[in-house]
Amino acid sequence: MICVSRILFLFIACEIVVWGLNRQSSESWKILFYDLRSGFVDHRDYLKRFALFMIAFAVVYIFYIVCNKDGLAFEWHVRIGAGKRSFLIWKGYWVVFICMCAVFLGLTWMIYSGMAGFGRNNLWQGSTEIGHSFGIVEGSIYTGSLEAFMKNYERGYRTFEVDLEITSDNQVVLRHDWDQAIQEGISSDNIPTQEQFLSIPIKGKLTPLSFQDLCLLMQEYPDIWIVTDSKYADWENVIKQFNIMVQTAKECGAEEALDRLVIQIYNPAMYDAVTGVYPFRSYIFTMYQYWDGTPGQFKDICRWSVDHNIDAITMPRDRATQGILEIAERYDRDVYVHTVNEVAAAKEFLDQGVRGIYTDGINPEDLKEDKE
Repeated sequence: MICVSRILFLFIACEIVVWGLNRQSSESWKILFYDLRSGFVDHRDYLKRFALFMIAFAVVYIFYIVCNKDGLAFEWHVRIGAGKRSFLIWKGYWVVFICMCAVFLGLTWMIYSGMAGFGRNNLWQGSTEIGHSFGIVEGSIYTGSLEAFMKNYERGYRTFEVDLEITSDNQVVLRHDWDQAIQEGISSDNIPTQEQFLSIPIKGKLTPLSFQDLCLLMQEYPDIWIVTDSKYADWENVIKQFNIMVQTAKECGAEEALDRLVIQIYNPAMYDAVTGVYPFRSYIFTMYQYWDGTPGQFKDICRWSVDHNIDAITMPRDRATQGILEIAERYDRDVYVHTVNEVAAAKEFLDQGVRGIYTDGINPEDLKEDKE
């Protein structure tokens, strides 16, 4: 006769595991292990369902024991030595339950201690300050110019954000948008070729740069990191722009520079598009286009970021509230805020747990004590 309690036990165990793994079809084992470690803090309904199943199982099993006096004598034997000798394993149900708990807890510990390769994933380890569009130079911001880079590199910046646009001849250059009134004769109605763009000084005196120039700078300065602000979020233009960037880096012999790009994505679809072009090593999820500002959606973004190996999230400064920072900390995500140009405000954010700031001109020396 088939043992009803054994079948029920296996059914419940499998149902709990499968239901947990498929709680959200887009989530993987890493999120399940996070939930196990955190006590399902973001999914209390799971614990309720788990408790109901355990109560149901306990009731059925007790009923089985009462109706079958040998219920408590359930035994498993393991034969060793070609069946010549056997060893008793007492209480088979409890052995299975304890083993399942040990496996889950062991894997959870391994994953979150980094032993299983599911720790932090970005090659870029972060920075306290990120030079916004290379930072300020001669009183001007958003220039993306050679002079802005040189000035702020000398001041101590090692991570820079740059804005990228596509020219009329399908090349990528450093420019915030075509309607900036910083180069004569250039606008969204008159998008230049790369050659034209490079031939017109920014504000009459600063040197414009192409993506190729940026790659060569990264070769010359191997300690810098570049956060890309690529402007496009639609699938077609994202693929086009990043294909141009990868091809440009390869053609000028600077492919290694691609590993020091921190790709700023605007939504999950953009991540899929970018990863289909090249296996970039570092990402940062920017919130200003995608996030509606609610804690619930931010929690989902953090879970998605954990699942897709994105360690850093950036957001407008007014949204970096204590509650939001606590959610990010729960998921071990670094938070960056933009744009902060006051030293006092920057220090306050850092004291609250923000990892770093995008800034036009704060001197890194002014934040040195916060790094230490």
